[in-house]
Amino acid sequence: MKNLFIILFLSISSVLWSQNCSLTGMLVDESSSGVEATVCILVSVNDSTNIETALSNETGSFSFENLKNGKYILYLQHMAFVHQNRDVIITEAQADLGTIVLDASSTQLGDVVIKRERPIVKSENGRLIYDASLLSKDKAISNAFDMLRDVPGIIATGDKIELVGMSKYTILINGQITGMSFEQLMATLKSIPASRVTKVEIMYSAPPQYNIRGAAINVELKDDMTDLPSLQGQGTMEYRQAHYAGLMTNANILYTKPSFVFDMNISLDKGKSLKDDPMFARHQFQNNEYEITQQNGGYNNNSAWNARLGATFKLSNKDQLRLIYNGNFNSINAKRTTNALFLENGEFYKSIDSRSRIATDSYLHNINAEYNSHRGIIAGADYTNYEDPTTQYYEDYDIHVLENAYRTETSQKIGKATFYANQTVSAGEGWEINYGLNFSMSRSRSQYEYFKNSENAIVDSLSNTKQKESAASLFTGVTKSFGKLSTQISFSANKFKSTIDLPDESKTLWNDFQPFLNANLTYTHNPNRILQLSFSSDIEYPSYWALSPNIWQINAYSVSKGNPELKYTRTYETQAVFIINQKYVVMGYYNYKPNYSVQLPYQSDDRLETVFQVVNLDYRKMYGLVYIHPLKIENIWDSKATVNLFRLEEKDDSFHGIPYNRFINSFQVALNNTFNISSKPNLKLDVAGTYTYGAIQGVYDIGHMSDVTAGLRWLFLNDNAELIARVQDIFKGNAATVKVNYADQYSSMRTGLDSRILRLSFIYRFGNYKNKKSKEETPDTSRFNRGN
Repeated sequence: MKNLFIILFLSISSVLWSQNCSLTGMLVDESSSGVEATVCILVSVNDSTNIETALSNETGSFSFENLKNGKYILYLQHMAFVHQNRDVIITEAQADLGTIVLDASSTQLGDVVIKRERPIVKSENGRLIYDASLLSKDKAISNAFDMLRDVPGIIATGDKIELVGMSKYTILINGQITGMSFEQLMATLKSIPASRVTKVEIMYSAPPQYNIRGAAINVELKDDMTDLPSLQGQGTMEYRQAHYAGLMTNANILYTKPSFVFDMNISLDKGKSLKDDPMFARHQFQNNEYEITQQNGGYNNNSAWNARLGATFKLSNKDQLRLIYNGNFNSINAKRTTNALFLENGEFYKSIDSRSRIATDSYLHNINAEYNSHRGIIAGADYTNYEDPTTQYYEDYDIHVLENAYRTETSQKIGKATFYANQTVSAGEGWEINYGLNFSMSRSRSQYEYFKNSENAIVDSLSNTKQKESAASLFTGVTKSFGKLSTQISFSANKFKSTIDLPDESKTLWNDFQPFLNANLTYTHNPNRILQLSFSSDIEYPSYWALSPNIWQINAYSVSKGNPELKYTRTYETQAVFIINQKYVVMGYYNYKPNYSVQLPYQSDDRLETVFQVVNLDYRKMYGLVYIHPLKIENIWDSKATVNLFRLEEKDDSFHGIPYNRFINSFQVALNNTFNISSKPNLKLDVAGTYTYGAIQGVYDIGHMSDVTAGLRWLFLNDNAELIARVQDIFKGNAATVKVNYADQYSSMRTGLDSRILRLSFIYRFGNYKNKKSKEETPDTSRFNRGN
């Protein structure tokens, strides 16, 4: 009897074990991009009636569960690729076939070769997904920033990118917040090789599990955990020449193992930039009219170090632990000179020469830790420490006679901690539920010390401002498909509180509860006719520095002033996107922002000066219509045209006693072109142009702007090395005129006069570099920078 139980136990164990095997793999094309929607058929050799099927997902991954160990044949079928068969033997509980490369398919008809073209864009759960391999194919695209420039719906001007129809958006990397300053983020995108990017996602209403609200651009990178240890890297050097020269160097190192990834990114940027923005003003003051002509000049001498260290650990249960450190160290030495000529009623009044020297040494440290569970749970914490001590020496001369001289010592110290957790679960019958929470708290201290004599060590006046903030959010959402209709809806409950300690009082800036709704609705009539509707609501805070009560002298006629009375801004945005033939896009949009905040000038009634200050408007509205048309002629010319027709409205009934309700009807056009000059040698020419008819910003009228940029790229040494020559803003069209001509306010200023830049870049990759920068989590510095 005992032997019978042993035999029965072993038999049952053997059966259970043999039915608990799994088989996984990943399908990629020649450019290592995941191949989605491949039909995977697994047939048992011993029993041909035992057939299992699976479909590869958007990353190219597929899996079979509950298999018996034994011999199988795997059939891989996709209309755009050559079909493959391969023998599979399953002898372990978790069998992995690794990466399988599919060859592109072509059909020969006589002398004509018909190549199947994969779709550029598709819609899924409220996201527009662009295939990175198609975006970069046969184009002069070497990094993630170049790739974003070519995404339909994104317009690039110089080093800036804009998501058409959206007043604000967040850039994510691998679905994670990249809260760097704009300059840091652009530098990071330029350091990511295009070969690492698998897809770019546009979300006009991002689900709350991304820990953001509103629009987002998500750059997805490859998962480079390899079967064998490998070391890869890339080095970049760029020389740039505008009025002054600059140099940037960047190095990426990646070490991978099956259960571990370590990556390091270090960059140094040194350069000098010209500041030249002449200004004219007509000021009504004490029954007199003053004309002020300012010749403003100077430069910024900048040195910036950026460092990133990341490590990802893959545990035995497929959970992942990610640790990232980001550091940014900036040193700026700036000089400003202004010659201000004052005329009183047409007669000479005075001439003041202002000189200012500014030295800033800022640093930022950020640590992020995130745990990714195989059960769909994501939890993480993030801490950022930021400081920017600044010294300014200021002098005013009236015909070579020193009239005013002082020194200021200012600093901004910020500590911010964030905690988040969310989970996505399948509830059966196609329902997917996500829920989670996030909490953040910050402490900001702004210090202002004034010395009447710039050489003195004794402070003549001192001002300290302390601000405390906390925000908590709970959210839940569902995703469900109903045939041709798919929906994604989420709701969040949010509590915000902020207090400020001023030199003479303490008060609450805001203490509020706000619910937010996020929704995406997609109707797929067929793959060539897709309609997507999106709605999002959000809240925007003013920068910490803008809430300071202090005043900073710009020159003899202009000052910058903080505003402790600022309120937060609510935002409501909706879009309707129609995609035709998976490449043509028509979009209508509407944005509404009550309490919109923006920096505006005001000519004072009390003094002969212009005050620049961030203020709240009653509201800002923008609505428009966008059309995007790609065009490709053989392998010679690849083009993308974008047209944006829009109306912008802004209203403020409390702007220094001169209320306004203004609007403008305007348009923006952009054209991106890539010409394939030669395949051997590999030479490609990019020519891109943008034109904006005009815009308004409060009482500002912004004139037309244009940009024509051209670049030539040469790939050599088996595409491991490349040389790029690019001229940005060839005709200096970005030198815009900004005017105020409303009521008794009048001023005019020219900006962007040093916008033409020549860039020469050399890039070299080793180890077949396809670096994975693990899920990027960098500090949110969007509110750290000064506004003066």
